[in-house]
Amino acid sequence: MNTMEQIKGCLLGGAVGEALGVPVDALSWPGIQLAYGPHGVSELAPTTSRTRCTQNLQMTLFTGEGLLRAFLRNSRHEPCHVPSVIHASLLRWLTAQGYNTEVPVQVNGWLTEQPNAWLPSVETSAYIATLKAAIRLGKPANNDRNGCDGLLRAAPCAFFGNAFAYAADSARLTLGHPSGHLAAGLFADILQRLTEQGSSLEHAITQSLATHGARPGMADVKATLERSLFYFYENYRPGPERIAAFGSGWAAEEALATALWCALMADDVEEGIITAVNHSGNSSATGQLAGQVLGLQHGVRCIPSRWLAGVGMRGVVERMAGDVYRVPREYCGVGGEGGVGVLYTSDAAGEKRGGGEWGRAFRHYQPSGQLFDQMETKRGSMSDTKIRNLMLLGVAAALVGLVWYLDAANERWKAFAEQHHCRKVGEVSPDVSTGVAVTMSGQLAHVTTFDPGKTGYQCDDGVTYWR
Repeated sequence: MNTMEQIKGCLLGGAVGEALGVPVDALSWPGIQLAYGPHGVSELAPTTSRTRCTQNLQMTLFTGEGLLRAFLRNSRHEPCHVPSVIHASLLRWLTAQGYNTEVPVQVNGWLTEQPNAWLPSVETSAYIATLKAAIRLGKPANNDRNGCDGLLRAAPCAFFGNAFAYAADSARLTLGHPSGHLAAGLFADILQRLTEQGSSLEHAITQSLATHGARPGMADVKATLERSLFYFYENYRPGPERIAAFGSGWAAEEALATALWCALMADDVEEGIITAVNHSGNSSATGQLAGQVLGLQHGVRCIPSRWLAGVGMRGVVERMAGDVYRVPREYCGVGGEGGVGVLYTSDAAGEKRGGGEWGRAFRHYQPSGQLFDQMETKRGSMSDTKIRNLMLLGVAAALVGLVWYLDAANERWKAFAEQHHCRKVGEVSPDVSTGVAVTMSGQLAHVTTFDPGKTGYQCDDGVTYWR
């Protein structure tokens, strides 16, 4: 299965999982049984304004748009703070629905040209209130909230470099509690390992925990995910009562652990998503997360066609998946029609082209200059001169400290050499060498290294010291 199929499966799997869970979000398990039968919900509700494009799907799409805008800006070697660009996209999403925000943003791009797709969000939700109150792009939220919204928009970060950092930092825009944004980073990292390494889900989780589990604030997330792994190892299968005992899924670490538990134990996509939504808790969140994992693992062809037919936003989701796959692989960031950039195609002729249909599509991901003017003006009142002076002062202090340290080390060596009757036994002359290296940008550069040389001293403790 190729990467394009994995990305599409991940986004569509999340869409169907959320759509299946939305109608039962406010219901207890007995209430779900009463409404849908003894086995719970297993079919999508008819496409209505509630299921056409839910809030979680909207957040996922605009996070993807923000990542693409940031990628194009980075490719053109322009100033870019990725969480700030994602923040601007989320505010664009909010503004497109008629809300006023403290930070004005331009409403542009093909996503905002889907007026029939956007479902107005709940004005009183903490997530919406946090976005509206933001006073600067990229500024972390000043709260102690541990919700799922950062986690639920994290999936697109898995298909770009620095997945953990991008997901965690963008989650911090609305969630101040460490578990809220660290769970988002961990989820994106797990998805990235599934995509790039072809790992099993169990292996991806354990490796992600091994890499990031010691981070400050990660204790609750790590403990909850380790519990889901323990259930998997013990073949303890999830069910409505067991999931309720495990956690309601309203906290980020609970939703993530529940979804991973359901995905680990599932034999196929359908079983895993149905299990993930049928419980007394945050069914839409656990359904979306399980759907994203299973969709990525198995691909679109393994998602029931009757469910895909009920995804009103399928065309938009597939277009976003296509852009997430193709832009990083085909956009080189220079030249092109209208300043959009050149795209290198993979056809036999090796044709190089810019503009046209591709140019018009990718131009929608070009961040406007106004956006970054706002970032600069709201960043703070410290002038460039003050910043430069502080940097020079820091360098001077570091040099003074280094001189003091070397002088003290030299005095200690003299005392040691006298005490242990050290005598000179050898000497390595200074040496200058040159060579060629590859920079991080892929360019060749000449490198010159200098070895100051060393002198060997043999002391009465039997050790030869080189200094």
